[in-house]
Amino acid sequence: MTDRIRILAPTFLEYLAARSRTSRAEWAGVRLERRTASGPTIVCGLAGALAADLPAGTVVIPRRVALRGGELRTCDESLNAALHEAARHLGCEIVGGDLLTAGRLIVGKEREMWAQRGFVAVDMETGLVPDPVSTVRVVLDSPDADLSAAWDRPLKALFTPSLLTQTARLAIDGPRYAFRSAQIAARALSLLEAT
Repeated sequence: MTDRIRILAPTFLEYLAARSRTSRAEWAGVRLERRTASGPTIVCGLAGALAADLPAGTVVIPRRVALRGGELRTCDESLNAALHEAARHLGCEIVGGDLLTAGRLIVGKEREMWAQRGFVAVDMETGLVPDPVSTVRVVLDSPDADLSAAWDRPLKALFTPSLLTQTARLAIDGPRYAFRSAQIAARALSLLEAT
């Protein structure tokens, strides 16, 4: 089974980080626009915090994932266990809880609404992947370091002068957090292959 485990990385940045760690990485695209998975899958990359106490750089390995309006699905136990062990080996503190998969950025007051429903973080892919699936995400933005909704169209946002401060922060934090997520996913894959 381990030879079939795939690592999906949504954005090209996340894919480059994952590919630098393992040849099993596949570029899935945001919202899985480029490909979907079949078989055991680890999704790795960045996330937005919904809970106010999750700062940028926090490693999130959720226990469950849901689409907006959908039922919570439990992440695969063996994939989750390997991700937890890998993160601990790399010295990362881990936050569990529930992850929301949304079709767009969740920013502003909407973060608080989803946090009140019990979700700790949000991505745009994991809930779209069929079981068995798990994910490791590193928080890039949070209620305290919110993003503009304009980032739903990254190329346009990149050239918006009023977003220069956010652009600079994303340019610094994005690569290092994507690499952290990729390190954990690749280490988890190695652990699973060793069993």
